[in-house]
This record gives sequence, C-alpha cells and structure tokens, in this order.
Amino acid sequence: AGPPMIIRVGAGRRSLRIVAFLRRIILVNRALFLGAIHTSGGNLLARLFSVIAALYAASSLTPSGFGEFSFMLSTAGLASGVGLLGLGTIITREAARREDRLEALASAAFILAGLTTLIAAAGVCLAINAFDLAPTVTGFPGWVAIVSVWSLSLTCNTVLSALLTGRRKFATAAQVTVARGFAVAFAMAVGAFSGSALATSLYVCLAEATIFVVLFTVLAWRWRPDMRVDGVHVRRRVLLLLRVGLRAGAAAIAVQTSFWGVQAILVAQPYGTSMLGALALAQRIVIVITLIPAGLSAASLPLLSGNGTDRPSLRVA
Repeated sequence: AGPPMIIRVGAGRRSLRIVAFLRRIILVNRALFLGAIHTSGGNLLARLFSVIAALYAASSLTPSGFGEFSFMLSTAGLASGVGLLGLGTIITREAARREDRLEALASAAFILAGLTTLIAAAGVCLAINAFDLAPTVTGFPGWVAIVSVWSLSLTCNTVLSALLTGRRKFATAAQVTVARGFAVAFAMAVGAFSGSALATSLYVCLAEATIFVVLFTVLAWRWRPDMRVDGVHVRRRVLLLLRVGLRAGAAAIAVQTSFWGVQAILVAQPYGTSMLGALALAQRIVIVITLIPAGLSAASLPLLSGNGTDRPSLRVA
C-alpha cells in the first residue's frame, strides 16, 4: 500500500471561500466587473501599440533623433502630469457621485487642468532654455508650441477618459483608449518614416489634439440636451479641485519631476540626446515586460465609479 493520502481541509475551505467571493463580485457587480475587463484590455492594447511604434521609431530615426523625440515626449508628459494635479481618480469618483453636477465638474476639470498644464509647460520650457538642457531640441522651430499643445492634449484626453469612466461608460472609455493608442502609434510611425524628430513630435502632437477635439465634439453633441452649466458652481468647483489637487497631487508631481530630471539633467545634458534615446528605448522594453501588471492596474478605475461608499465627496454649497 502506498503512503496515506492527506486531505488539507483548511486549504480546500479557503479555496471555496475565494471562489464564492469571486462569484459574488461577478454576479452582484457585473457592470463593474465588465468595466474592469474593458478598462484593462483597452489599456493593454494602447500600450502595445505604443511599444511597437516606439521600436519602429527607434530603428528609423537616428540615435540622436530618437533621443530628441523622447525628450520632447517626456517634457510634454511632465507638463501634463503636473497640470493634472493627480485629479484623474478624483474626477472619476466625483463624476459618479454627483451626476446632477456633472456639467459643472467637467467644466471645472477642463479649466483647472488646462490652465495648470499650460503654466507647467511654460515653466518647463523656460527652465530648458535657461539651463540649456537640450540645445538640439531648443533649436527646433516652434518646439515650445508643440510641447504646449501636446501637453494640453494629453491632459484633456485624460480628463475626458476619467469623466467617461465616472459615468460608467466603460466600453466607450476603452474604445477611446484603444483608438487614441492606435492613432498616436500610427502618427509616430509616419513621423519616424520621414526621418525627422521634429516631424515625429509634430505628428504625435496633432494626433493627440485631433483625438480630443473629435471626441469632445461628438460627446458634447450627444449630451447637449442635458448640458446646463452654472458659472457659480463651476468657479466653486475649480477652487475645490485646486485645493484637493494640491494635496493629492504632490506625490504625482514629485514622481513626474524626478523622472524628467533624470532624463534631462543626468542623461541628456552630459551625454547628449543619443544616450537619451537609448534610455528611452530601454524604458519601452520595460513597458513590454510590465504590460500585464500595468493593464491590470487600470482595472481598479471602474471601482471608483461605484456610489456605494462612505468616503466624502466634494460638496458645493
């Protein structure tokens, strides 16, 4: 006879409890479960498009040219990250809780995030010129305008996705994310085919701006019967979002600034844009490795659109 079979009753019970818990989540919160699948899937596809386009751009552009494009991309990302003030998740939560004030929230979010993004972009561009951080980039005609429009488009697209998620338009938000990722990747590939870092930056900037203008126009036309914007509520919500953002966005601003500082100060200035391009390509490879965890982390966003929570929301008297 063989050795006696040992039945681990405790482990089996724990597994049954986990399965029952997951079934309860899927059945009770089916909409949120499907929203998590849509959000994570859209994020995965968008990142995959971005990685493929970046690899093509790195092989088509010169090492210095890819470094110049990466520097402008990181600068626009820094200005957008600072301008958002970490309000993305807060906008999602508030859009779900205060549907009666959705128009005021959306107006306040676009106004505040847009203004702070433009201020951040101006400050970063002034710092680049003052300390001569990237001479080859500052020699491009109109590079300040490209970075400003690029960062503003990034911010507005992020706010729009947060509002869609807050209104439980999960499938629409996922479609927007995938369409945006594909359009930006296609623009990056077209620009890289031309062999110019400035053209690549310009095409990606125009793609981001076009996506926002088209989506905002379509959604505004679809929701126009419900739009009733009160200027008093908008002003109050701008102040409330600013106060919350200054507290909640400190960590996000610190991370964005340190990440950009490593590229601009520790890599680009002493070693040139060629080394910066190698660093950017290495970061894209890291994105490939972390595709699944990054995509799954986006699955938590639909949970913020649930109203069944006791956490306080923004209140306007």
